[in-house]
Order: sequence, then structure tokens, then C-alpha cells
Amino acid sequence: MHVTWLVSDTNAFERNPGPTSKLDCIVPSLTYKEWFELFFVVLGVRSEDTASLENCGRDARIVEFDEEIAGYPMLSRICGVYWDAAFEPDEVQNLEDECERVLENASNALASKGVEKLLAACKEAKRLGLGIFMMCD
Repeated sequence: MHVTWLVSDTNAFERNPGPTSKLDCIVPSLTYKEWFELFFVVLGVRSEDTASLENCGRDARIVEFDEEIAGYPMLSRICGVYWDAAFEPDEVQNLEDECERVLENASNALASKGVEKLLAACKEAKRLGLGIFMMCD
């Protein structure tokens, strides 16, 4: 799915993927199944591929969505398998807040595991004063 980096400069990283400071590092990332369960099951996102989801269930291969999820603008950036998502250092707290709200209400084990990875990335990014760049494979 994505490779999640904590980076000092998200713009420089986007232009030339790789460390932008000595603190930059890779952290555990969402798997496709965690992403799918979080967005399409827990948050109820719909996409152009919704027909596949309804016809094939969780075996459908959905790669993106294009709607902003009400109340979750930060999480909405993680909109697809082939799309990067960047969060500046001053946005990390907002992402963390959204993840905590989801975790409070989610009973889905895979989605919760993915959200816990995002929360861990947020906490480490805040500790180091870095942003988060989720780079698609």
C-alpha cells in the first residue's frame, strides 16, 4: 500500500523521495486490508467501484475514493492505493485527533489495527517535530 515516512520537509521529499533530515525515518504502514476496512467498512466511504464492493464484498479490489469524509478531512487524504498523502508537522495533531475519534467508535479489528499504526506515526512525528508522508508503492 504505502510506505510511511516521517520527514522534516514534505515538499522536498515529494520532489526527491528519501531522507530530508537526520531525523527522517520509516514507520509501520497501513496494509491494504486495514485501509479497506477503515475507509469502506468503518467510515462508509463509497467510490466509483462501489458496485464491485456490493457484488464481491470484501474481496473487491478498490483502489481509491474521491469524496471527502465528513468530519475527517485529514484521513480523507489517504484516498487511494496509488496516491500519496502528506501531513505537515502542524497538521499531525489534527490527524491524531481524527484517528482517536475513529478508534473510540470502531469495533473492526483490522481497521483498529490500522488506526493504531497511524496514531503511533502521529505520536512519533510530534515527538520528533516531523511531518508524515505516505508514499504509494
